[in-house]
Amino acid sequence: MLPIERVLLSAVVALVLLMTLGGLAGLRLNLSPSVKGLVFWIDDGQAIRVDDYVSFCLPRALDAVPEMATATVPVCMQDQRGAPLLKRVASIDNRGALYLVGEHPKSLDSRIFGWIDSEAIKHRLVRVW
Repeated sequence: MLPIERVLLSAVVALVLLMTLGGLAGLRLNLSPSVKGLVFWIDDGQAIRVDDYVSFCLPRALDAVPEMATATVPVCMQDQRGAPLLKRVASIDNRGALYLVGEHPKSLDSRIFGWIDSEAIKHRLVRVW
C-alpha cells in the first residue's frame, strides 16, 4: 500500500470511529443544507420551545401532498443517510403540535407536510457548531 493510500485509509477509519463514538455520546452530524449547523448535541432534558432544533420522523406517508406525489416516501421519512430529519421549531400550537422549518428555501418541512404531533419528535437538539 502506498503512503498516501495508507493516510487516506487511516483518515476514513478515524472519521468512522469518531462519528460512531460521537453518536453514542449524543452528537448528531448534519450534512443537509436545510439547517445551519454541522454538529448538534442531543439534549432531551428540557421542554421543546420555539427556535429549538428537533429530530423527527414523519408519522405518515406524504402521497396526499401534491408536491410529493411523484416521490417515494417511507412512512417514517428520513434523510439520505437514514437519520431522522432535523428542523427548527417555528411555532407550537395549543395542542403541542409543532410547525418545523428548514433554512433552505426548498427544504422538506412543515410548509409541505404540515404540523407535526409532538409524539413524532425523537430528540431536542442544540447546535454545537
